[in-house]
Amino acid sequence: MQYPLLPYFYSFRLFLFFSLFFYFLQIKTSQIFAQKNLSDWKEIEKHQRFVMNQIEKKEYFLNEYKVNANRFALHQPIFFQYFERYFYTFDQRNASKNTLLKAIISRREHNKINFYREYVLDNEGNLIYYYEQEQPETASLATKKLKIYFFNQKNIKIIKNDKEVSALPEKEIAEKLANFELLKAKFKQ
Repeated sequence: MQYPLLPYFYSFRLFLFFSLFFYFLQIKTSQIFAQKNLSDWKEIEKHQRFVMNQIEKKEYFLNEYKVNANRFALHQPIFFQYFERYFYTFDQRNASKNTLLKAIISRREHNKINFYREYVLDNEGNLIYYYEQEQPETASLATKKLKIYFFNQKNIKIIKNDKEVSALPEKEIAEKLANFELLKAKFKQ
């Protein structure tokens, strides 16, 4: 007895195998090469938007550290609210499944001023994007913003209050990198 559909069955299985193979290959390569060449500030900004989009979709794991989460007595000058959020995933490139820190967001509310800091990392754990915003609750005071794009621990572009600046004092950049390293070390504990 011959089965007339048998050759089609084998070709369908072959098609299904290759389809799944290329699908998973595409997922793996997109995860590994998602950061492309992050030496250009535009690519860094694209990577930052991708990470923030993943955070918004809750695609990353989250560790959170809070101080005064219930906003107790914020009207008094000695009290404040502070939190740090560490967004991470697991590195799929090796079998050990190490954590891969993707972003750190910190916010502090003190004396009616909101301080916001955002650190975005590449797949190697290096800081590539720093954003800081100081926003008073009163509309009469101006909001201060600062963006720094990094490549190999060196700043490649600085935007302060929506205007590109040539440089910041080395001490200020070193302080921001030191704060980042402290937060990164805190996450690893």
